[in-house]
Amino acid sequence: MSLSEWMVKQVTYPLHEKARGRDTLRRTSELAQLLQRSPAEVHAESMRRLRRQLEFANLFVPFYRARFARHGVEPDAADPLAELQRLPVLTKAEIRAARSSIVYRDSPGGPLPAVTGGTTGETLKFHTDRIRAASNMATRLWLQRQFGVSPGDRRIYLWGSPLEVRVSRVKRWRDRLLNEVVLNAFELTPPRMDEYVRRIRRYRPRLIYGFSSALALLAR
Repeated sequence: MSLSEWMVKQVTYPLHEKARGRDTLRRTSELAQLLQRSPAEVHAESMRRLRRQLEFANLFVPFYRARFARHGVEPDAADPLAELQRLPVLTKAEIRAARSSIVYRDSPGGPLPAVTGGTTGETLKFHTDRIRAASNMATRLWLQRQFGVSPGDRRIYLWGSPLEVRVSRVKRWRDRLLNEVVLNAFELTPPRMDEYVRRIRRYRPRLIYGFSSALALLAR
């Protein structure tokens, strides 16, 4: 492990998550402990959390309260997975139309504006929160640890639409401090891929993360 990787793992990354109000490392530890339990216990805990999530959405999010009623979802039913499966796939158009009725305003730290192009490149603006961000990152970190990758190890992301890649100077500096590089997965012309391969060889990342189709194309 290089000095810069050690610094990110021990200092920069914990400070970064704390500054953003996220308890990512605690959640990573809790997830690791949970997944040491038996499959039956993990399933039971997953169902308990899903039921709690459905009940929460029904109580505090008008959009989901109406959606549950329309599709006959019982949030406190014995089988929350069966109830979840009653719901149709949520579309970008529905999220746009819902506006504030889909946003929980009292989330810790408040709702955070977010934007994505998804795999289609079609822009969608929505809201998330620090709890979701920490849980998502904790899951990613746990999975990466199974392959010997830790916070601070050099990463390259072949990810995002042009909208997501055109970021501020602050974001680019943040990526550098965390030993991360983002490459645009929606710009895979032969000359650009040649450039990406050169950057990967120079940077020597421990992890390359991205859309499977884009990674396969670059590998070929």
